[in-house]
Amino acid sequence: MLWPTYPEPLFPDGLLDRGNSNHNFNTCCPGCGPPQISTTTDALIDVYAEKAGIDPWELRYKNAARPGDRTINSRPYLDYVYPKVLEMAKPAYGRYKAEAEAA
Repeated sequence: MLWPTYPEPLFPDGLLDRGNSNHNFNTCCPGCGPPQISTTTDALIDVYAEKAGIDPWELRYKNAARPGDRTINSRPYLDYVYPKVLEMAKPAYGRYKAEAEAA
């Protein structure tokens, strides 16, 4: 069994005789994680760009990690694909931005 169970019945009337717990040392617990943090950070970058008077795409492109840059822990990045991804997304970004401004 993947989950540890309680050895004693939880309900004496027999409706449930075992229970599972998510408090294991080898599994994750539900809660805030990378998707929630990434979404929030991305929204905050948009807010910052607006306040600074910079296009959000340009702000991301200028701050993307490039060869020679290091992480906040002084470790080299494993790859530097973000500038290329931003360049590939630029045409679609331009279309959606123009559509939003026209609305």
